[in-house]
Amino acid sequence: MEDEKQEACRRQNGADAKDNRKGTPPGRVISPLLANLYLHILDRIWERRGLQVRLSARIVRYADDIVVLCRKGRSAAAMEVLRRRWKFCGRS
Repeated sequence: MEDEKQEACRRQNGADAKDNRKGTPPGRVISPLLANLYLHILDRIWERRGLQVRLSARIVRYADDIVVLCRKGRSAAAMEVLRRRWKFCGRS
């Protein structure tokens, strides 16, 4: 009986797809908070280093998601900067 309860709980929480013990599970209360902390840092770096002008790329945030708007042919440079900043913040 206990196994059936655990299995039902796993299915309800979407744990069947991937059992990942790292990070914060999506959909939890803390997940958007942590995402916003990292995105706030990214916003400040982007602004202070003048990356919007230098890369012709703009960051638009929607709650705990981001969209990077780039001029044609500039997306690779913008993504490389994002990857480096993400690693700098301790994320992989």
